[in-house]
Amino acid sequence: AVEAPDYAEPLRGFRAWRIAVRSGVARLWSLSLSSEWPTGREPLRATHPWYLKSDPHDAPALGCSCGVYAFAHQDRIPRSWWDTMTSPLFVLGEVDLWGVVVEHEGGWRAEYARPAALYSLSDNPRVEDHVRAAAREYGVPVVAV
Repeated sequence: AVEAPDYAEPLRGFRAWRIAVRSGVARLWSLSLSSEWPTGREPLRATHPWYLKSDPHDAPALGCSCGVYAFAHQDRIPRSWWDTMTSPLFVLGEVDLWGVVVEHEGGWRAEYARPAALYSLSDNPRVEDHVRAAAREYGVPVVAV
């Protein structure tokens, strides 16, 4: 497992995931790529996406859109996302970022990322069941927002 260095704290950002439940097990997936996030304390490591036309390189890189994205502040999350996240297929939350990090307007792209918390946004018990199941798999708290 790759861990954040002892001398630096990870950056805390905000992002959205898709939730997939298979055989009763909930997993987080990236919204834009078919990338399943590793469970437990294992981080997601950014890679150079296959569809980019540039030469393969370590992610994130300047001049490329690769890396794990996160908003710097909750208020940067598009308002329309908050409404969408009451679906059982999506969840908003907090993410820790570290390694090589590229800052951009409104947030960052990072080399490593790990979920830090998932948000409870719905009164729908089915939605909340999915969020709690994913939180258990990733060892993170559910935060009422």
